[in-house]
Amino acid sequence: MIVRCLHTSFGSMEDHPELARFRGTELESFSNRDVPLRVGMDYLVAAISFGPSLPWYFVFDRCGGLLTPILAPCLLFEVRDSRCSRTWLTGTWIDRFDRHHGLLAPACWAYDSMFHGKLFEGEDLAMQQMAAAKSEMILEFPLPWIEENAIAVGSGNFVADQD
Repeated sequence: MIVRCLHTSFGSMEDHPELARFRGTELESFSNRDVPLRVGMDYLVAAISFGPSLPWYFVFDRCGGLLTPILAPCLLFEVRDSRCSRTWLTGTWIDRFDRHHGLLAPACWAYDSMFHGKLFEGEDLAMQQMAAAKSEMILEFPLPWIEENAIAVGSGNFVADQD
């Protein structure tokens, strides 16, 4: 699944005070919060959570800063490619309030409701599993940003390593 960032500010969601509570911020300061994404940029979705309150996307950072997927509400995005990854399975994840939510994610995540926390803490095994899942998903989707990461060879063919 590929989504395009439409907003980085939570200001567009002031009608959803439950999101401010979930993010751990006061409603007054909620609209001043941003997610570390770029408007107009497409992102590969690592997983989808069905709650709290609405779907949330875990997206891979394209700017090389964060190793763990960025969690952001679906209202900040436009879906560009709605196909679910063939690696995704159903599971659950536990949010910061110990509530369980439905999840579509790679097996390593779907089978472990605490996987996101392990990623956030930088646990080696979880980081390795997520890197492998990301590599598999990148191969699965015709990413619109492939020319940024590969070298064109011939007509419509790309390689990742010039050697």
